[in-house]
Amino acid sequence: MTIWFALMWLISINALAFIILKSRPMIIKSIIITISLILVLYKTTEYTLQIASGNLSKIPVEFSAVTYILFGLTFLFSIRVLKPFVTFAAFLSGFGYLIVFPFISEFLVSVNGFQTKLVALISHSLLYLGSLLVMKLELLPASTRKLIMIWTLLVVIYQIGMGFIIQFENEFLFIYIVLEGRAIIGLQEALPGIAVIIYLVYFAGIWFIYYLLASLFYLISQKIYYRYSIKELHQIKNTKKYEE
Repeated sequence: MTIWFALMWLISINALAFIILKSRPMIIKSIIITISLILVLYKTTEYTLQIASGNLSKIPVEFSAVTYILFGLTFLFSIRVLKPFVTFAAFLSGFGYLIVFPFISEFLVSVNGFQTKLVALISHSLLYLGSLLVMKLELLPASTRKLIMIWTLLVVIYQIGMGFIIQFENEFLFIYIVLEGRAIIGLQEALPGIAVIIYLVYFAGIWFIYYLLASLFYLISQKIYYRYSIKELHQIKNTKKYEE
């Protein structure tokens, strides 16, 4: 899987999203439900089989792994209170992966194999595509940023709890690299007297950046909704006036 394939995939997904965003609401709703069903069925089966075989380290804790299930369940059962958070989580996970993937694709394939990385690429692409479609249909509330931060905190508590209960095989799980502050371990060792303060400053910085991302996402969601949905409503009204 070369960097050119990864780049072409990124361009193709965005082109596909651009085309689908112009579709009628019923078509988009059907696609969102289909994406949700695929993610829930595939990921639930994958996790269940792994856990049933005694491999508890496969319990989903990574941000994207948790998002697969939450996104699918939210739109299959229309859980309104979760929509802002899962849409953000899907957008962040999907877009982040697609942006980084072209530059690390060859390394990931060499470590995990082509098939595993292809499945991960498709899964993250579905999250990204699904989040864009939701933003076209749903005008996210003004409380979106607040809801994102609250649900994120609950997910982090869950991830910390799982970290205490289960010994994960993969020590390079990104969420634990961030939560443990591995990037600042050297600084903490050099300044042991203020190690706790260093971690608190580090974590506050991470939380602030995350809030900025949530704010940026909210602005993007507003722009997508007003660009596509409102424009579509005007076209419908104009068509009715012409028919009258």
